[in-house]
Amino acid sequence: MKAIVLAAGKGTRLLPLTSNRSKHLLEVGGKPILKWLLDDLVETQIIDEIIIVVNYKSELIIKEVKAWYDNKKISFIHQEEPLGTGDAVDSALKSTTIDGPFLVANGDVLVTDTVSLFLEKYTTGFHEAAILGAHVDEPQRYGVLEVLDSKLSSILEKPERAESNSLINAGLYIFPADSKNIFSG
Repeated sequence: MKAIVLAAGKGTRLLPLTSNRSKHLLEVGGKPILKWLLDDLVETQIIDEIIIVVNYKSELIIKEVKAWYDNKKISFIHQEEPLGTGDAVDSALKSTTIDGPFLVANGDVLVTDTVSLFLEKYTTGFHEAAILGAHVDEPQRYGVLEVLDSKLSSILEKPERAESNSLINAGLYIFPADSKNIFSG
Protein backbone atom coordinates (compact mmCIF):
# COMPACT_ATOMS: atom_id res chain seq x y z
CA MET A 1 0.00 0.00 0.00
CA LYS A 2 1.17 3.53 -0.77
CA ALA A 3 0.94 6.45 1.63
CA ILE A 4 0.45 10.06 0.60
CA VAL A 5 1.69 12.46 3.28
CA LEU A 6 0.47 16.05 3.05
CA ALA A 7 3.25 18.49 4.02
CA ALA A 8 2.62 21.51 1.79
CA GLY A 9 0.88 23.91 4.19
CA LYS A 10 2.35 27.13 5.54
CA GLY A 11 1.19 26.84 9.13
CA THR A 12 0.04 30.45 9.37
CA ARG A 13 -1.63 29.83 12.74
CA LEU A 14 1.81 28.97 14.10
CA LEU A 15 3.50 32.22 13.09
CA PRO A 16 6.14 33.38 13.99
CA LEU A 17 7.40 29.79 14.55
CA THR A 18 6.78 28.95 10.90
CA SER A 19 8.21 32.09 9.31
CA ASN A 20 11.52 30.28 8.63
CA ARG A 21 10.57 26.65 9.11
CA SER A 22 7.81 24.33 7.97
CA LYS A 23 5.27 23.44 10.65
CA HIS A 24 6.01 19.81 9.78
CA LEU A 25 9.58 20.25 11.03
CA LEU A 26 8.66 21.81 14.38
CA GLU A 27 9.81 19.56 17.20
CA VAL A 28 7.57 17.89 19.74
CA GLY A 29 9.13 15.58 22.30
CA GLY A 30 12.58 16.10 20.79
CA LYS A 31 11.60 15.04 17.27
CA PRO A 32 10.03 16.86 14.29
CA ILE A 33 6.29 16.26 13.92
CA LEU A 34 6.74 14.85 10.40
CA LYS A 35 9.38 12.38 11.60
CA TRP A 36 6.97 10.91 14.18
CA LEU A 37 4.54 10.09 11.37
CA LEU A 38 7.15 8.90 8.89
CA ASP A 39 8.77 6.61 11.48
CA ASP A 40 5.41 4.87 11.92
CA LEU A 41 4.91 4.58 8.17
CA VAL A 42 8.43 3.28 7.54
CA GLU A 43 8.16 0.69 10.33
CA THR A 44 4.85 -0.80 9.24
CA GLN A 45 5.02 -3.73 6.84
CA ILE A 46 1.85 -2.56 5.10
CA ILE A 47 3.24 0.66 3.55
CA ASP A 48 5.71 0.02 0.73
CA GLU A 49 6.01 3.55 -0.66
CA ILE A 50 5.59 7.04 0.78
CA ILE A 51 4.81 10.07 -1.38
CA ILE A 52 5.23 13.40 0.40
CA VAL A 53 3.42 16.41 -1.07
CA VAL A 54 5.41 19.60 -0.41
CA ASN A 55 5.23 23.31 -1.19
CA TYR A 56 6.12 25.77 1.59
CA LYS A 57 9.77 25.37 2.66
CA SER A 58 9.92 22.26 0.47
CA GLU A 59 13.71 22.34 0.21
CA LEU A 60 14.01 22.07 4.01
CA ILE A 61 11.54 19.20 4.22
CA ILE A 62 13.23 17.26 1.41
CA LYS A 63 16.69 17.79 2.93
CA GLU A 64 15.57 16.63 6.38
CA VAL A 65 13.64 13.58 5.16
CA LYS A 66 16.57 12.45 3.01
CA ALA A 67 18.87 12.78 6.04
CA TRP A 68 16.50 10.70 8.20
CA TYR A 69 15.94 7.82 5.79
CA ASP A 70 18.49 6.24 3.52
CA ASN A 71 17.33 3.95 0.70
CA LYS A 72 13.65 4.05 1.67
CA LYS A 73 10.90 4.30 -0.91
CA ILE A 74 10.10 7.96 -0.27
CA SER A 75 9.42 10.40 -3.09
CA PHE A 76 8.31 14.02 -3.22
CA ILE A 77 5.63 15.77 -5.24
CA HIS A 78 5.66 19.56 -5.39
CA GLN A 79 2.17 21.02 -5.20
CA GLU A 80 2.33 24.16 -7.34
CA GLU A 81 -0.15 26.10 -5.23
CA PRO A 82 -1.48 24.82 -1.91
CA LEU A 83 -5.22 24.64 -2.56
CA GLY A 84 -6.22 22.26 0.22
CA THR A 85 -6.29 18.58 1.01
CA GLY A 86 -8.17 17.38 -2.07
CA ASP A 87 -5.87 19.26 -4.44
CA ALA A 88 -2.75 17.94 -2.66
CA VAL A 89 -3.98 14.36 -2.94
CA ASP A 90 -4.92 14.92 -6.59
CA SER A 91 -1.39 16.27 -7.28
CA ALA A 92 0.09 13.08 -5.85
CA LEU A 93 -2.31 10.80 -7.71
CA LYS A 94 -1.51 12.50 -11.03
CA SER A 95 2.22 12.01 -10.44
CA THR A 96 2.31 8.36 -9.45
CA THR A 97 0.62 5.05 -10.17
CA ILE A 98 -1.56 3.68 -7.40
CA ASP A 99 -3.13 0.31 -8.12
CA GLY A 100 -4.63 -0.51 -4.74
CA PRO A 101 -5.97 1.16 -1.64
CA PHE A 102 -3.92 4.09 -0.34
CA LEU A 103 -3.41 5.95 2.91
CA VAL A 104 -3.54 9.75 3.14
CA ALA A 105 -2.05 11.37 6.24
CA ASN A 106 -1.78 14.99 7.29
CA GLY A 107 1.92 15.55 7.90
CA ASP A 108 1.33 17.81 10.88
CA VAL A 109 -0.52 15.49 13.25
CA LEU A 110 0.94 13.38 16.01
CA VAL A 111 -0.53 9.92 15.73
CA THR A 112 2.17 7.68 17.19
CA ASP A 113 1.31 3.98 16.87
CA THR A 114 -2.14 4.93 15.61
CA VAL A 115 -1.13 4.57 11.96
CA SER A 116 -0.26 0.90 12.38
CA LEU A 117 -3.51 0.16 14.23
CA PHE A 118 -5.56 2.04 11.62
CA LEU A 119 -3.88 0.14 8.77
CA GLU A 120 -4.25 -3.17 10.58
CA LYS A 121 -8.00 -2.63 11.03
CA TYR A 122 -8.35 -1.79 7.36
CA THR A 123 -6.36 -4.72 6.04
CA THR A 124 -8.16 -7.28 8.20
CA GLY A 125 -11.47 -7.12 6.44
CA PHE A 126 -12.68 -3.53 6.10
CA HIS A 127 -12.40 -2.40 2.48
CA GLU A 128 -14.37 0.82 2.18
CA ALA A 129 -13.02 4.33 2.59
CA ALA A 130 -12.11 5.10 6.21
CA ILE A 131 -11.37 8.21 8.23
CA LEU A 132 -9.89 8.33 11.70
CA GLY A 133 -11.79 10.37 14.25
CA ALA A 134 -10.70 11.53 17.69
CA HIS A 135 -12.41 13.03 20.71
CA VAL A 136 -11.03 16.40 21.87
CA ASP A 137 -11.95 18.99 24.47
CA GLU A 138 -12.74 21.77 22.00
CA PRO A 139 -14.14 20.15 18.83
CA GLN A 140 -15.27 23.52 17.41
CA ARG A 141 -11.59 24.25 16.60
CA TYR A 142 -11.47 21.36 14.09
CA GLY A 143 -13.38 19.60 11.37
CA VAL A 144 -16.20 17.83 13.22
CA LEU A 145 -17.31 14.48 11.81
CA GLU A 146 -21.03 13.92 11.53
CA VAL A 147 -21.70 10.20 11.66
CA LEU A 148 -25.01 8.52 10.87
CA ASP A 149 -25.38 4.73 11.24
CA SER A 150 -21.60 4.28 11.57
CA LYS A 151 -20.99 6.13 8.29
CA LEU A 152 -19.59 9.60 7.75
CA SER A 153 -22.36 11.90 6.51
CA SER A 154 -20.44 15.21 6.54
CA ILE A 155 -17.55 17.16 7.97
CA LEU A 156 -18.36 20.52 9.53
CA GLU A 157 -15.29 22.74 9.41
CA LYS A 158 -14.86 24.60 12.73
CA PRO A 159 -18.55 24.84 13.63
CA GLU A 160 -19.58 27.51 16.14
CA ARG A 161 -21.08 24.84 18.37
CA ALA A 162 -20.23 21.19 18.74
CA GLU A 163 -21.09 18.51 21.27
CA SER A 164 -18.30 17.92 23.78
CA ASN A 165 -18.18 14.26 22.75
CA SER A 166 -17.96 15.09 19.02
CA LEU A 167 -15.47 13.29 16.84
CA ILE A 168 -13.02 15.42 14.90
CA ASN A 169 -11.05 14.65 11.78
CA ALA A 170 -7.72 13.23 12.99
CA GLY A 171 -6.06 13.57 9.58
CA LEU A 172 -5.74 9.89 8.59
CA TYR A 173 -7.72 8.43 5.69
CA ILE A 174 -7.72 5.21 3.68
CA PHE A 175 -9.24 5.10 0.22
CA PRO A 176 -9.91 2.04 -1.94
CA ALA A 177 -8.27 2.03 -5.39
CA ASP A 178 -11.52 2.84 -7.17
CA SER A 179 -11.93 6.15 -5.31
CA LYS A 180 -9.01 7.98 -6.97
CA ASN A 181 -11.34 9.91 -9.29
CA ILE A 182 -13.03 11.77 -6.41
CA PHE A 183 -9.99 14.05 -6.08
CA SER A 184 -9.74 15.33 -9.65
CA GLY A 185 -11.53 18.53 -10.46
